[in-house]
Amino acid sequence: MKRFGQMTFLLVFLAGTAGLLSGPPTAAFSSSRSRSGPDLETIRNLPFSPARRAGNLIFLSGQIPMKPDGTLEQGSTADQTRQAMNNLQKVLADHGCSFDDVVQVTVYLKSMDDYSEMNSVYRTFFSGPFPARECVGGLEIAFGSDLEISAVACCPEQNP
Repeated sequence: MKRFGQMTFLLVFLAGTAGLLSGPPTAAFSSSRSRSGPDLETIRNLPFSPARRAGNLIFLSGQIPMKPDGTLEQGSTADQTRQAMNNLQKVLADHGCSFDDVVQVTVYLKSMDDYSEMNSVYRTFFSGPFPARECVGGLEIAFGSDLEISAVACCPEQNP
């Protein structure tokens, strides 16, 4: 398969796994669910990891603004962005990394009207050069969330 064909397959595969090419969401992901969020047992049984390491790269699954008690942050877009970024920060720390190690971010917004408010909080989490980033809007996001943020970090493996 030519390089272009492999890349196209990868993009279609990733879009499909993100739910972008699938039909209506299942009940577990439906936006008609309460804004209090999904039950924690549903989350524990989902078929993905918070992060995976591949060499020096850490691929972080998307984080929604879920608070530690399992409820969704219901405040402003700024409050929701702060919670999702705090969740990413915890996953990074669990892998010995920080936002300084992040090289790529994807932000999913339910509405692009929230772009500026999201950016005002997002920028406060980075001290050095900003990572590469894309932002996609107008989406239905898992559990009825208004935003989701995923990242890739480059962080050397820790020696035991």
